[in-house]
Amino acid sequence: MGSRRFGRRIALAWGSRRPYTPGVRRFVAFALSTSFLATALLSSRDAAAFCRTTTESGTSQACAQTGKPVFWRNACVGYRVNEAASTKVTLAETNTVAGNAFGSWSALSCGPAAPSIAAVNIGTTKSTAIGYDQASGATNENIIVYRDGDWPYADQSQVALTTLTYRKDTGELLDADMEVNATLKLVAADPIPSNGFDLLTVFTHEAGHFLGLAHTDVPKATMFASYDPGTVDQRTQKQDDVDGICAAYPSSGNRPTAAGNVAAGKCDPRKTPTIDSGSSSSSGCSAGGNGVAGSGGWGLGLVGLAGAMAMRRARKTRAA
Repeated sequence: MGSRRFGRRIALAWGSRRPYTPGVRRFVAFALSTSFLATALLSSRDAAAFCRTTTESGTSQACAQTGKPVFWRNACVGYRVNEAASTKVTLAETNTVAGNAFGSWSALSCGPAAPSIAAVNIGTTKSTAIGYDQASGATNENIIVYRDGDWPYADQSQVALTTLTYRKDTGELLDADMEVNATLKLVAADPIPSNGFDLLTVFTHEAGHFLGLAHTDVPKATMFASYDPGTVDQRTQKQDDVDGICAAYPSSGNRPTAAGNVAAGKCDPRKTPTIDSGSSSSSGCSAGGNGVAGSGGWGLGLVGLAGAMAMRRARKTRAA
């Protein structure tokens, strides 16, 4: 069984309030003006191997060199696990693995302290809907959901798919949803058989996408674009992963954005950002649209794992 790769998918919505339709891929060229600061941020990224998702991240595995880096504004973000879990993985196992995966990112050291971001499990949900509903008054949740039976995407090598929705004008993240391909041999506890997919590795990689990281070219790093079934070394973040999360969420609490440093909002995991809330920092350009990025194989769609099958991180990126 060969490596599985992580994929990336980007779909753009045009300013209207339309819910995202899972499985529809719209690759739209969208002209964005980029400030001098944004150029400086991206130039500094050239010297590092880690990669951040931007408002112009596309479907290739190459690191985007243009666009605004995406980020969560508040100090923490909540997520919910679909209550049905999977026929292969229980809800209790999922809660444990997800908590360990997200917690490993928050426990890293950015010099004087940890990264200024945390993800908090705020309970279960009945929802299986992916993407961001832009309708006025709509309830949006960041969810983790398994796809038992059939994987609903053309690329059957995808291990998982994380879909991000962001503000096109600032890069502020509004929503993140993780789909896990349960048609594969997912394993939630050691030992991991040679043909098994280590769920902790899958979730830790997808958590990186959830927080705004893209694929790195450093082999064996957590955010590397492929995974060999039966292995566990990508469970643990390498220095490249540390550099990436600390660049996005330094311990100071600032968010280095295209418009300059923005102070993190308070930790309120049950509060979801909205398009018109005014919570995003803006450089004063055009009124915001949003973007969606998904991950899966290891695919970022922004998409997830492909094992020694290719893990594709299919991350869908949508701008609204």
